[in-house]
Amino acid sequence: MENVARRLIEASFRDVEQPWTSNRILSAFRAGHLAYNLVPNTMPLTLFTLRLPIVDPDNRGDYLSEGDRAFEAFKLNRAWYSWVEHGKPPELEELRFYTQMRQEFAA
Repeated sequence: MENVARRLIEASFRDVEQPWTSNRILSAFRAGHLAYNLVPNTMPLTLFTLRLPIVDPDNRGDYLSEGDRAFEAFKLNRAWYSWVEHGKPPELEELRFYTQMRQEFAA
């Protein structure tokens, strides 16, 4: 199956510049799809960035670190979905709220 995917990528992206090999492109697709499946919505962001720092302020730093990881995974989720399903860059406007709240809790 991987060979078929690589051949399809190579046929589709002939003009892609180095270092983008078919293996790297396939890995990027896999990572995006994994993020799409693992973080399907903003609930992990809400939990680690908004809820837990309020409920347990003593561990706020740990929660915000995990929230950062969830944030990056969700951005990858949105990028994968937007590019694969719609062929355009993602609109990440919805994530500004989480960025602002994270900055406030970190202060």
